[in-house]
Amino acid sequence: TYIQNRPGKEEFAKNELADLLRICIKYNADPFSVMGSSAGAILPGQLLPSTIRQVDDLPKGASFDDLSSFSQSIRMVAKTLRIFGATADEGFQIGGKNCKAAFGYNHDENYARFVMELAGSF
Repeated sequence: TYIQNRPGKEEFAKNELADLLRICIKYNADPFSVMGSSAGAILPGQLLPSTIRQVDDLPKGASFDDLSSFSQSIRMVAKTLRIFGATADEGFQIGGKNCKAAFGYNHDENYARFVMELAGSF
């Protein structure tokens, strides 16, 4: 299969699935009801389960709907960008810290370039 033909991808996929199941257990969610991308990203912020586990700060007793809210997704994306080196005091130059953080969030040069162009237009 596709995953088996790419070195390291099988282990990566297993780890992401395990993290998804941990999230579902924490938030009492049916894992079969969680919608995601073909790359495994979930929620409005399109984060991988391993990233969500790293930046999730909701209190015990929160629901999957709380985790899936746009406001929580924005917070988790902001935390993820900070982890990848984004700073508020740097502009939006191609190749700068914020561009590298956008690339860390989504490993696609066109994506990072688009984010920098879009951010610079505000």
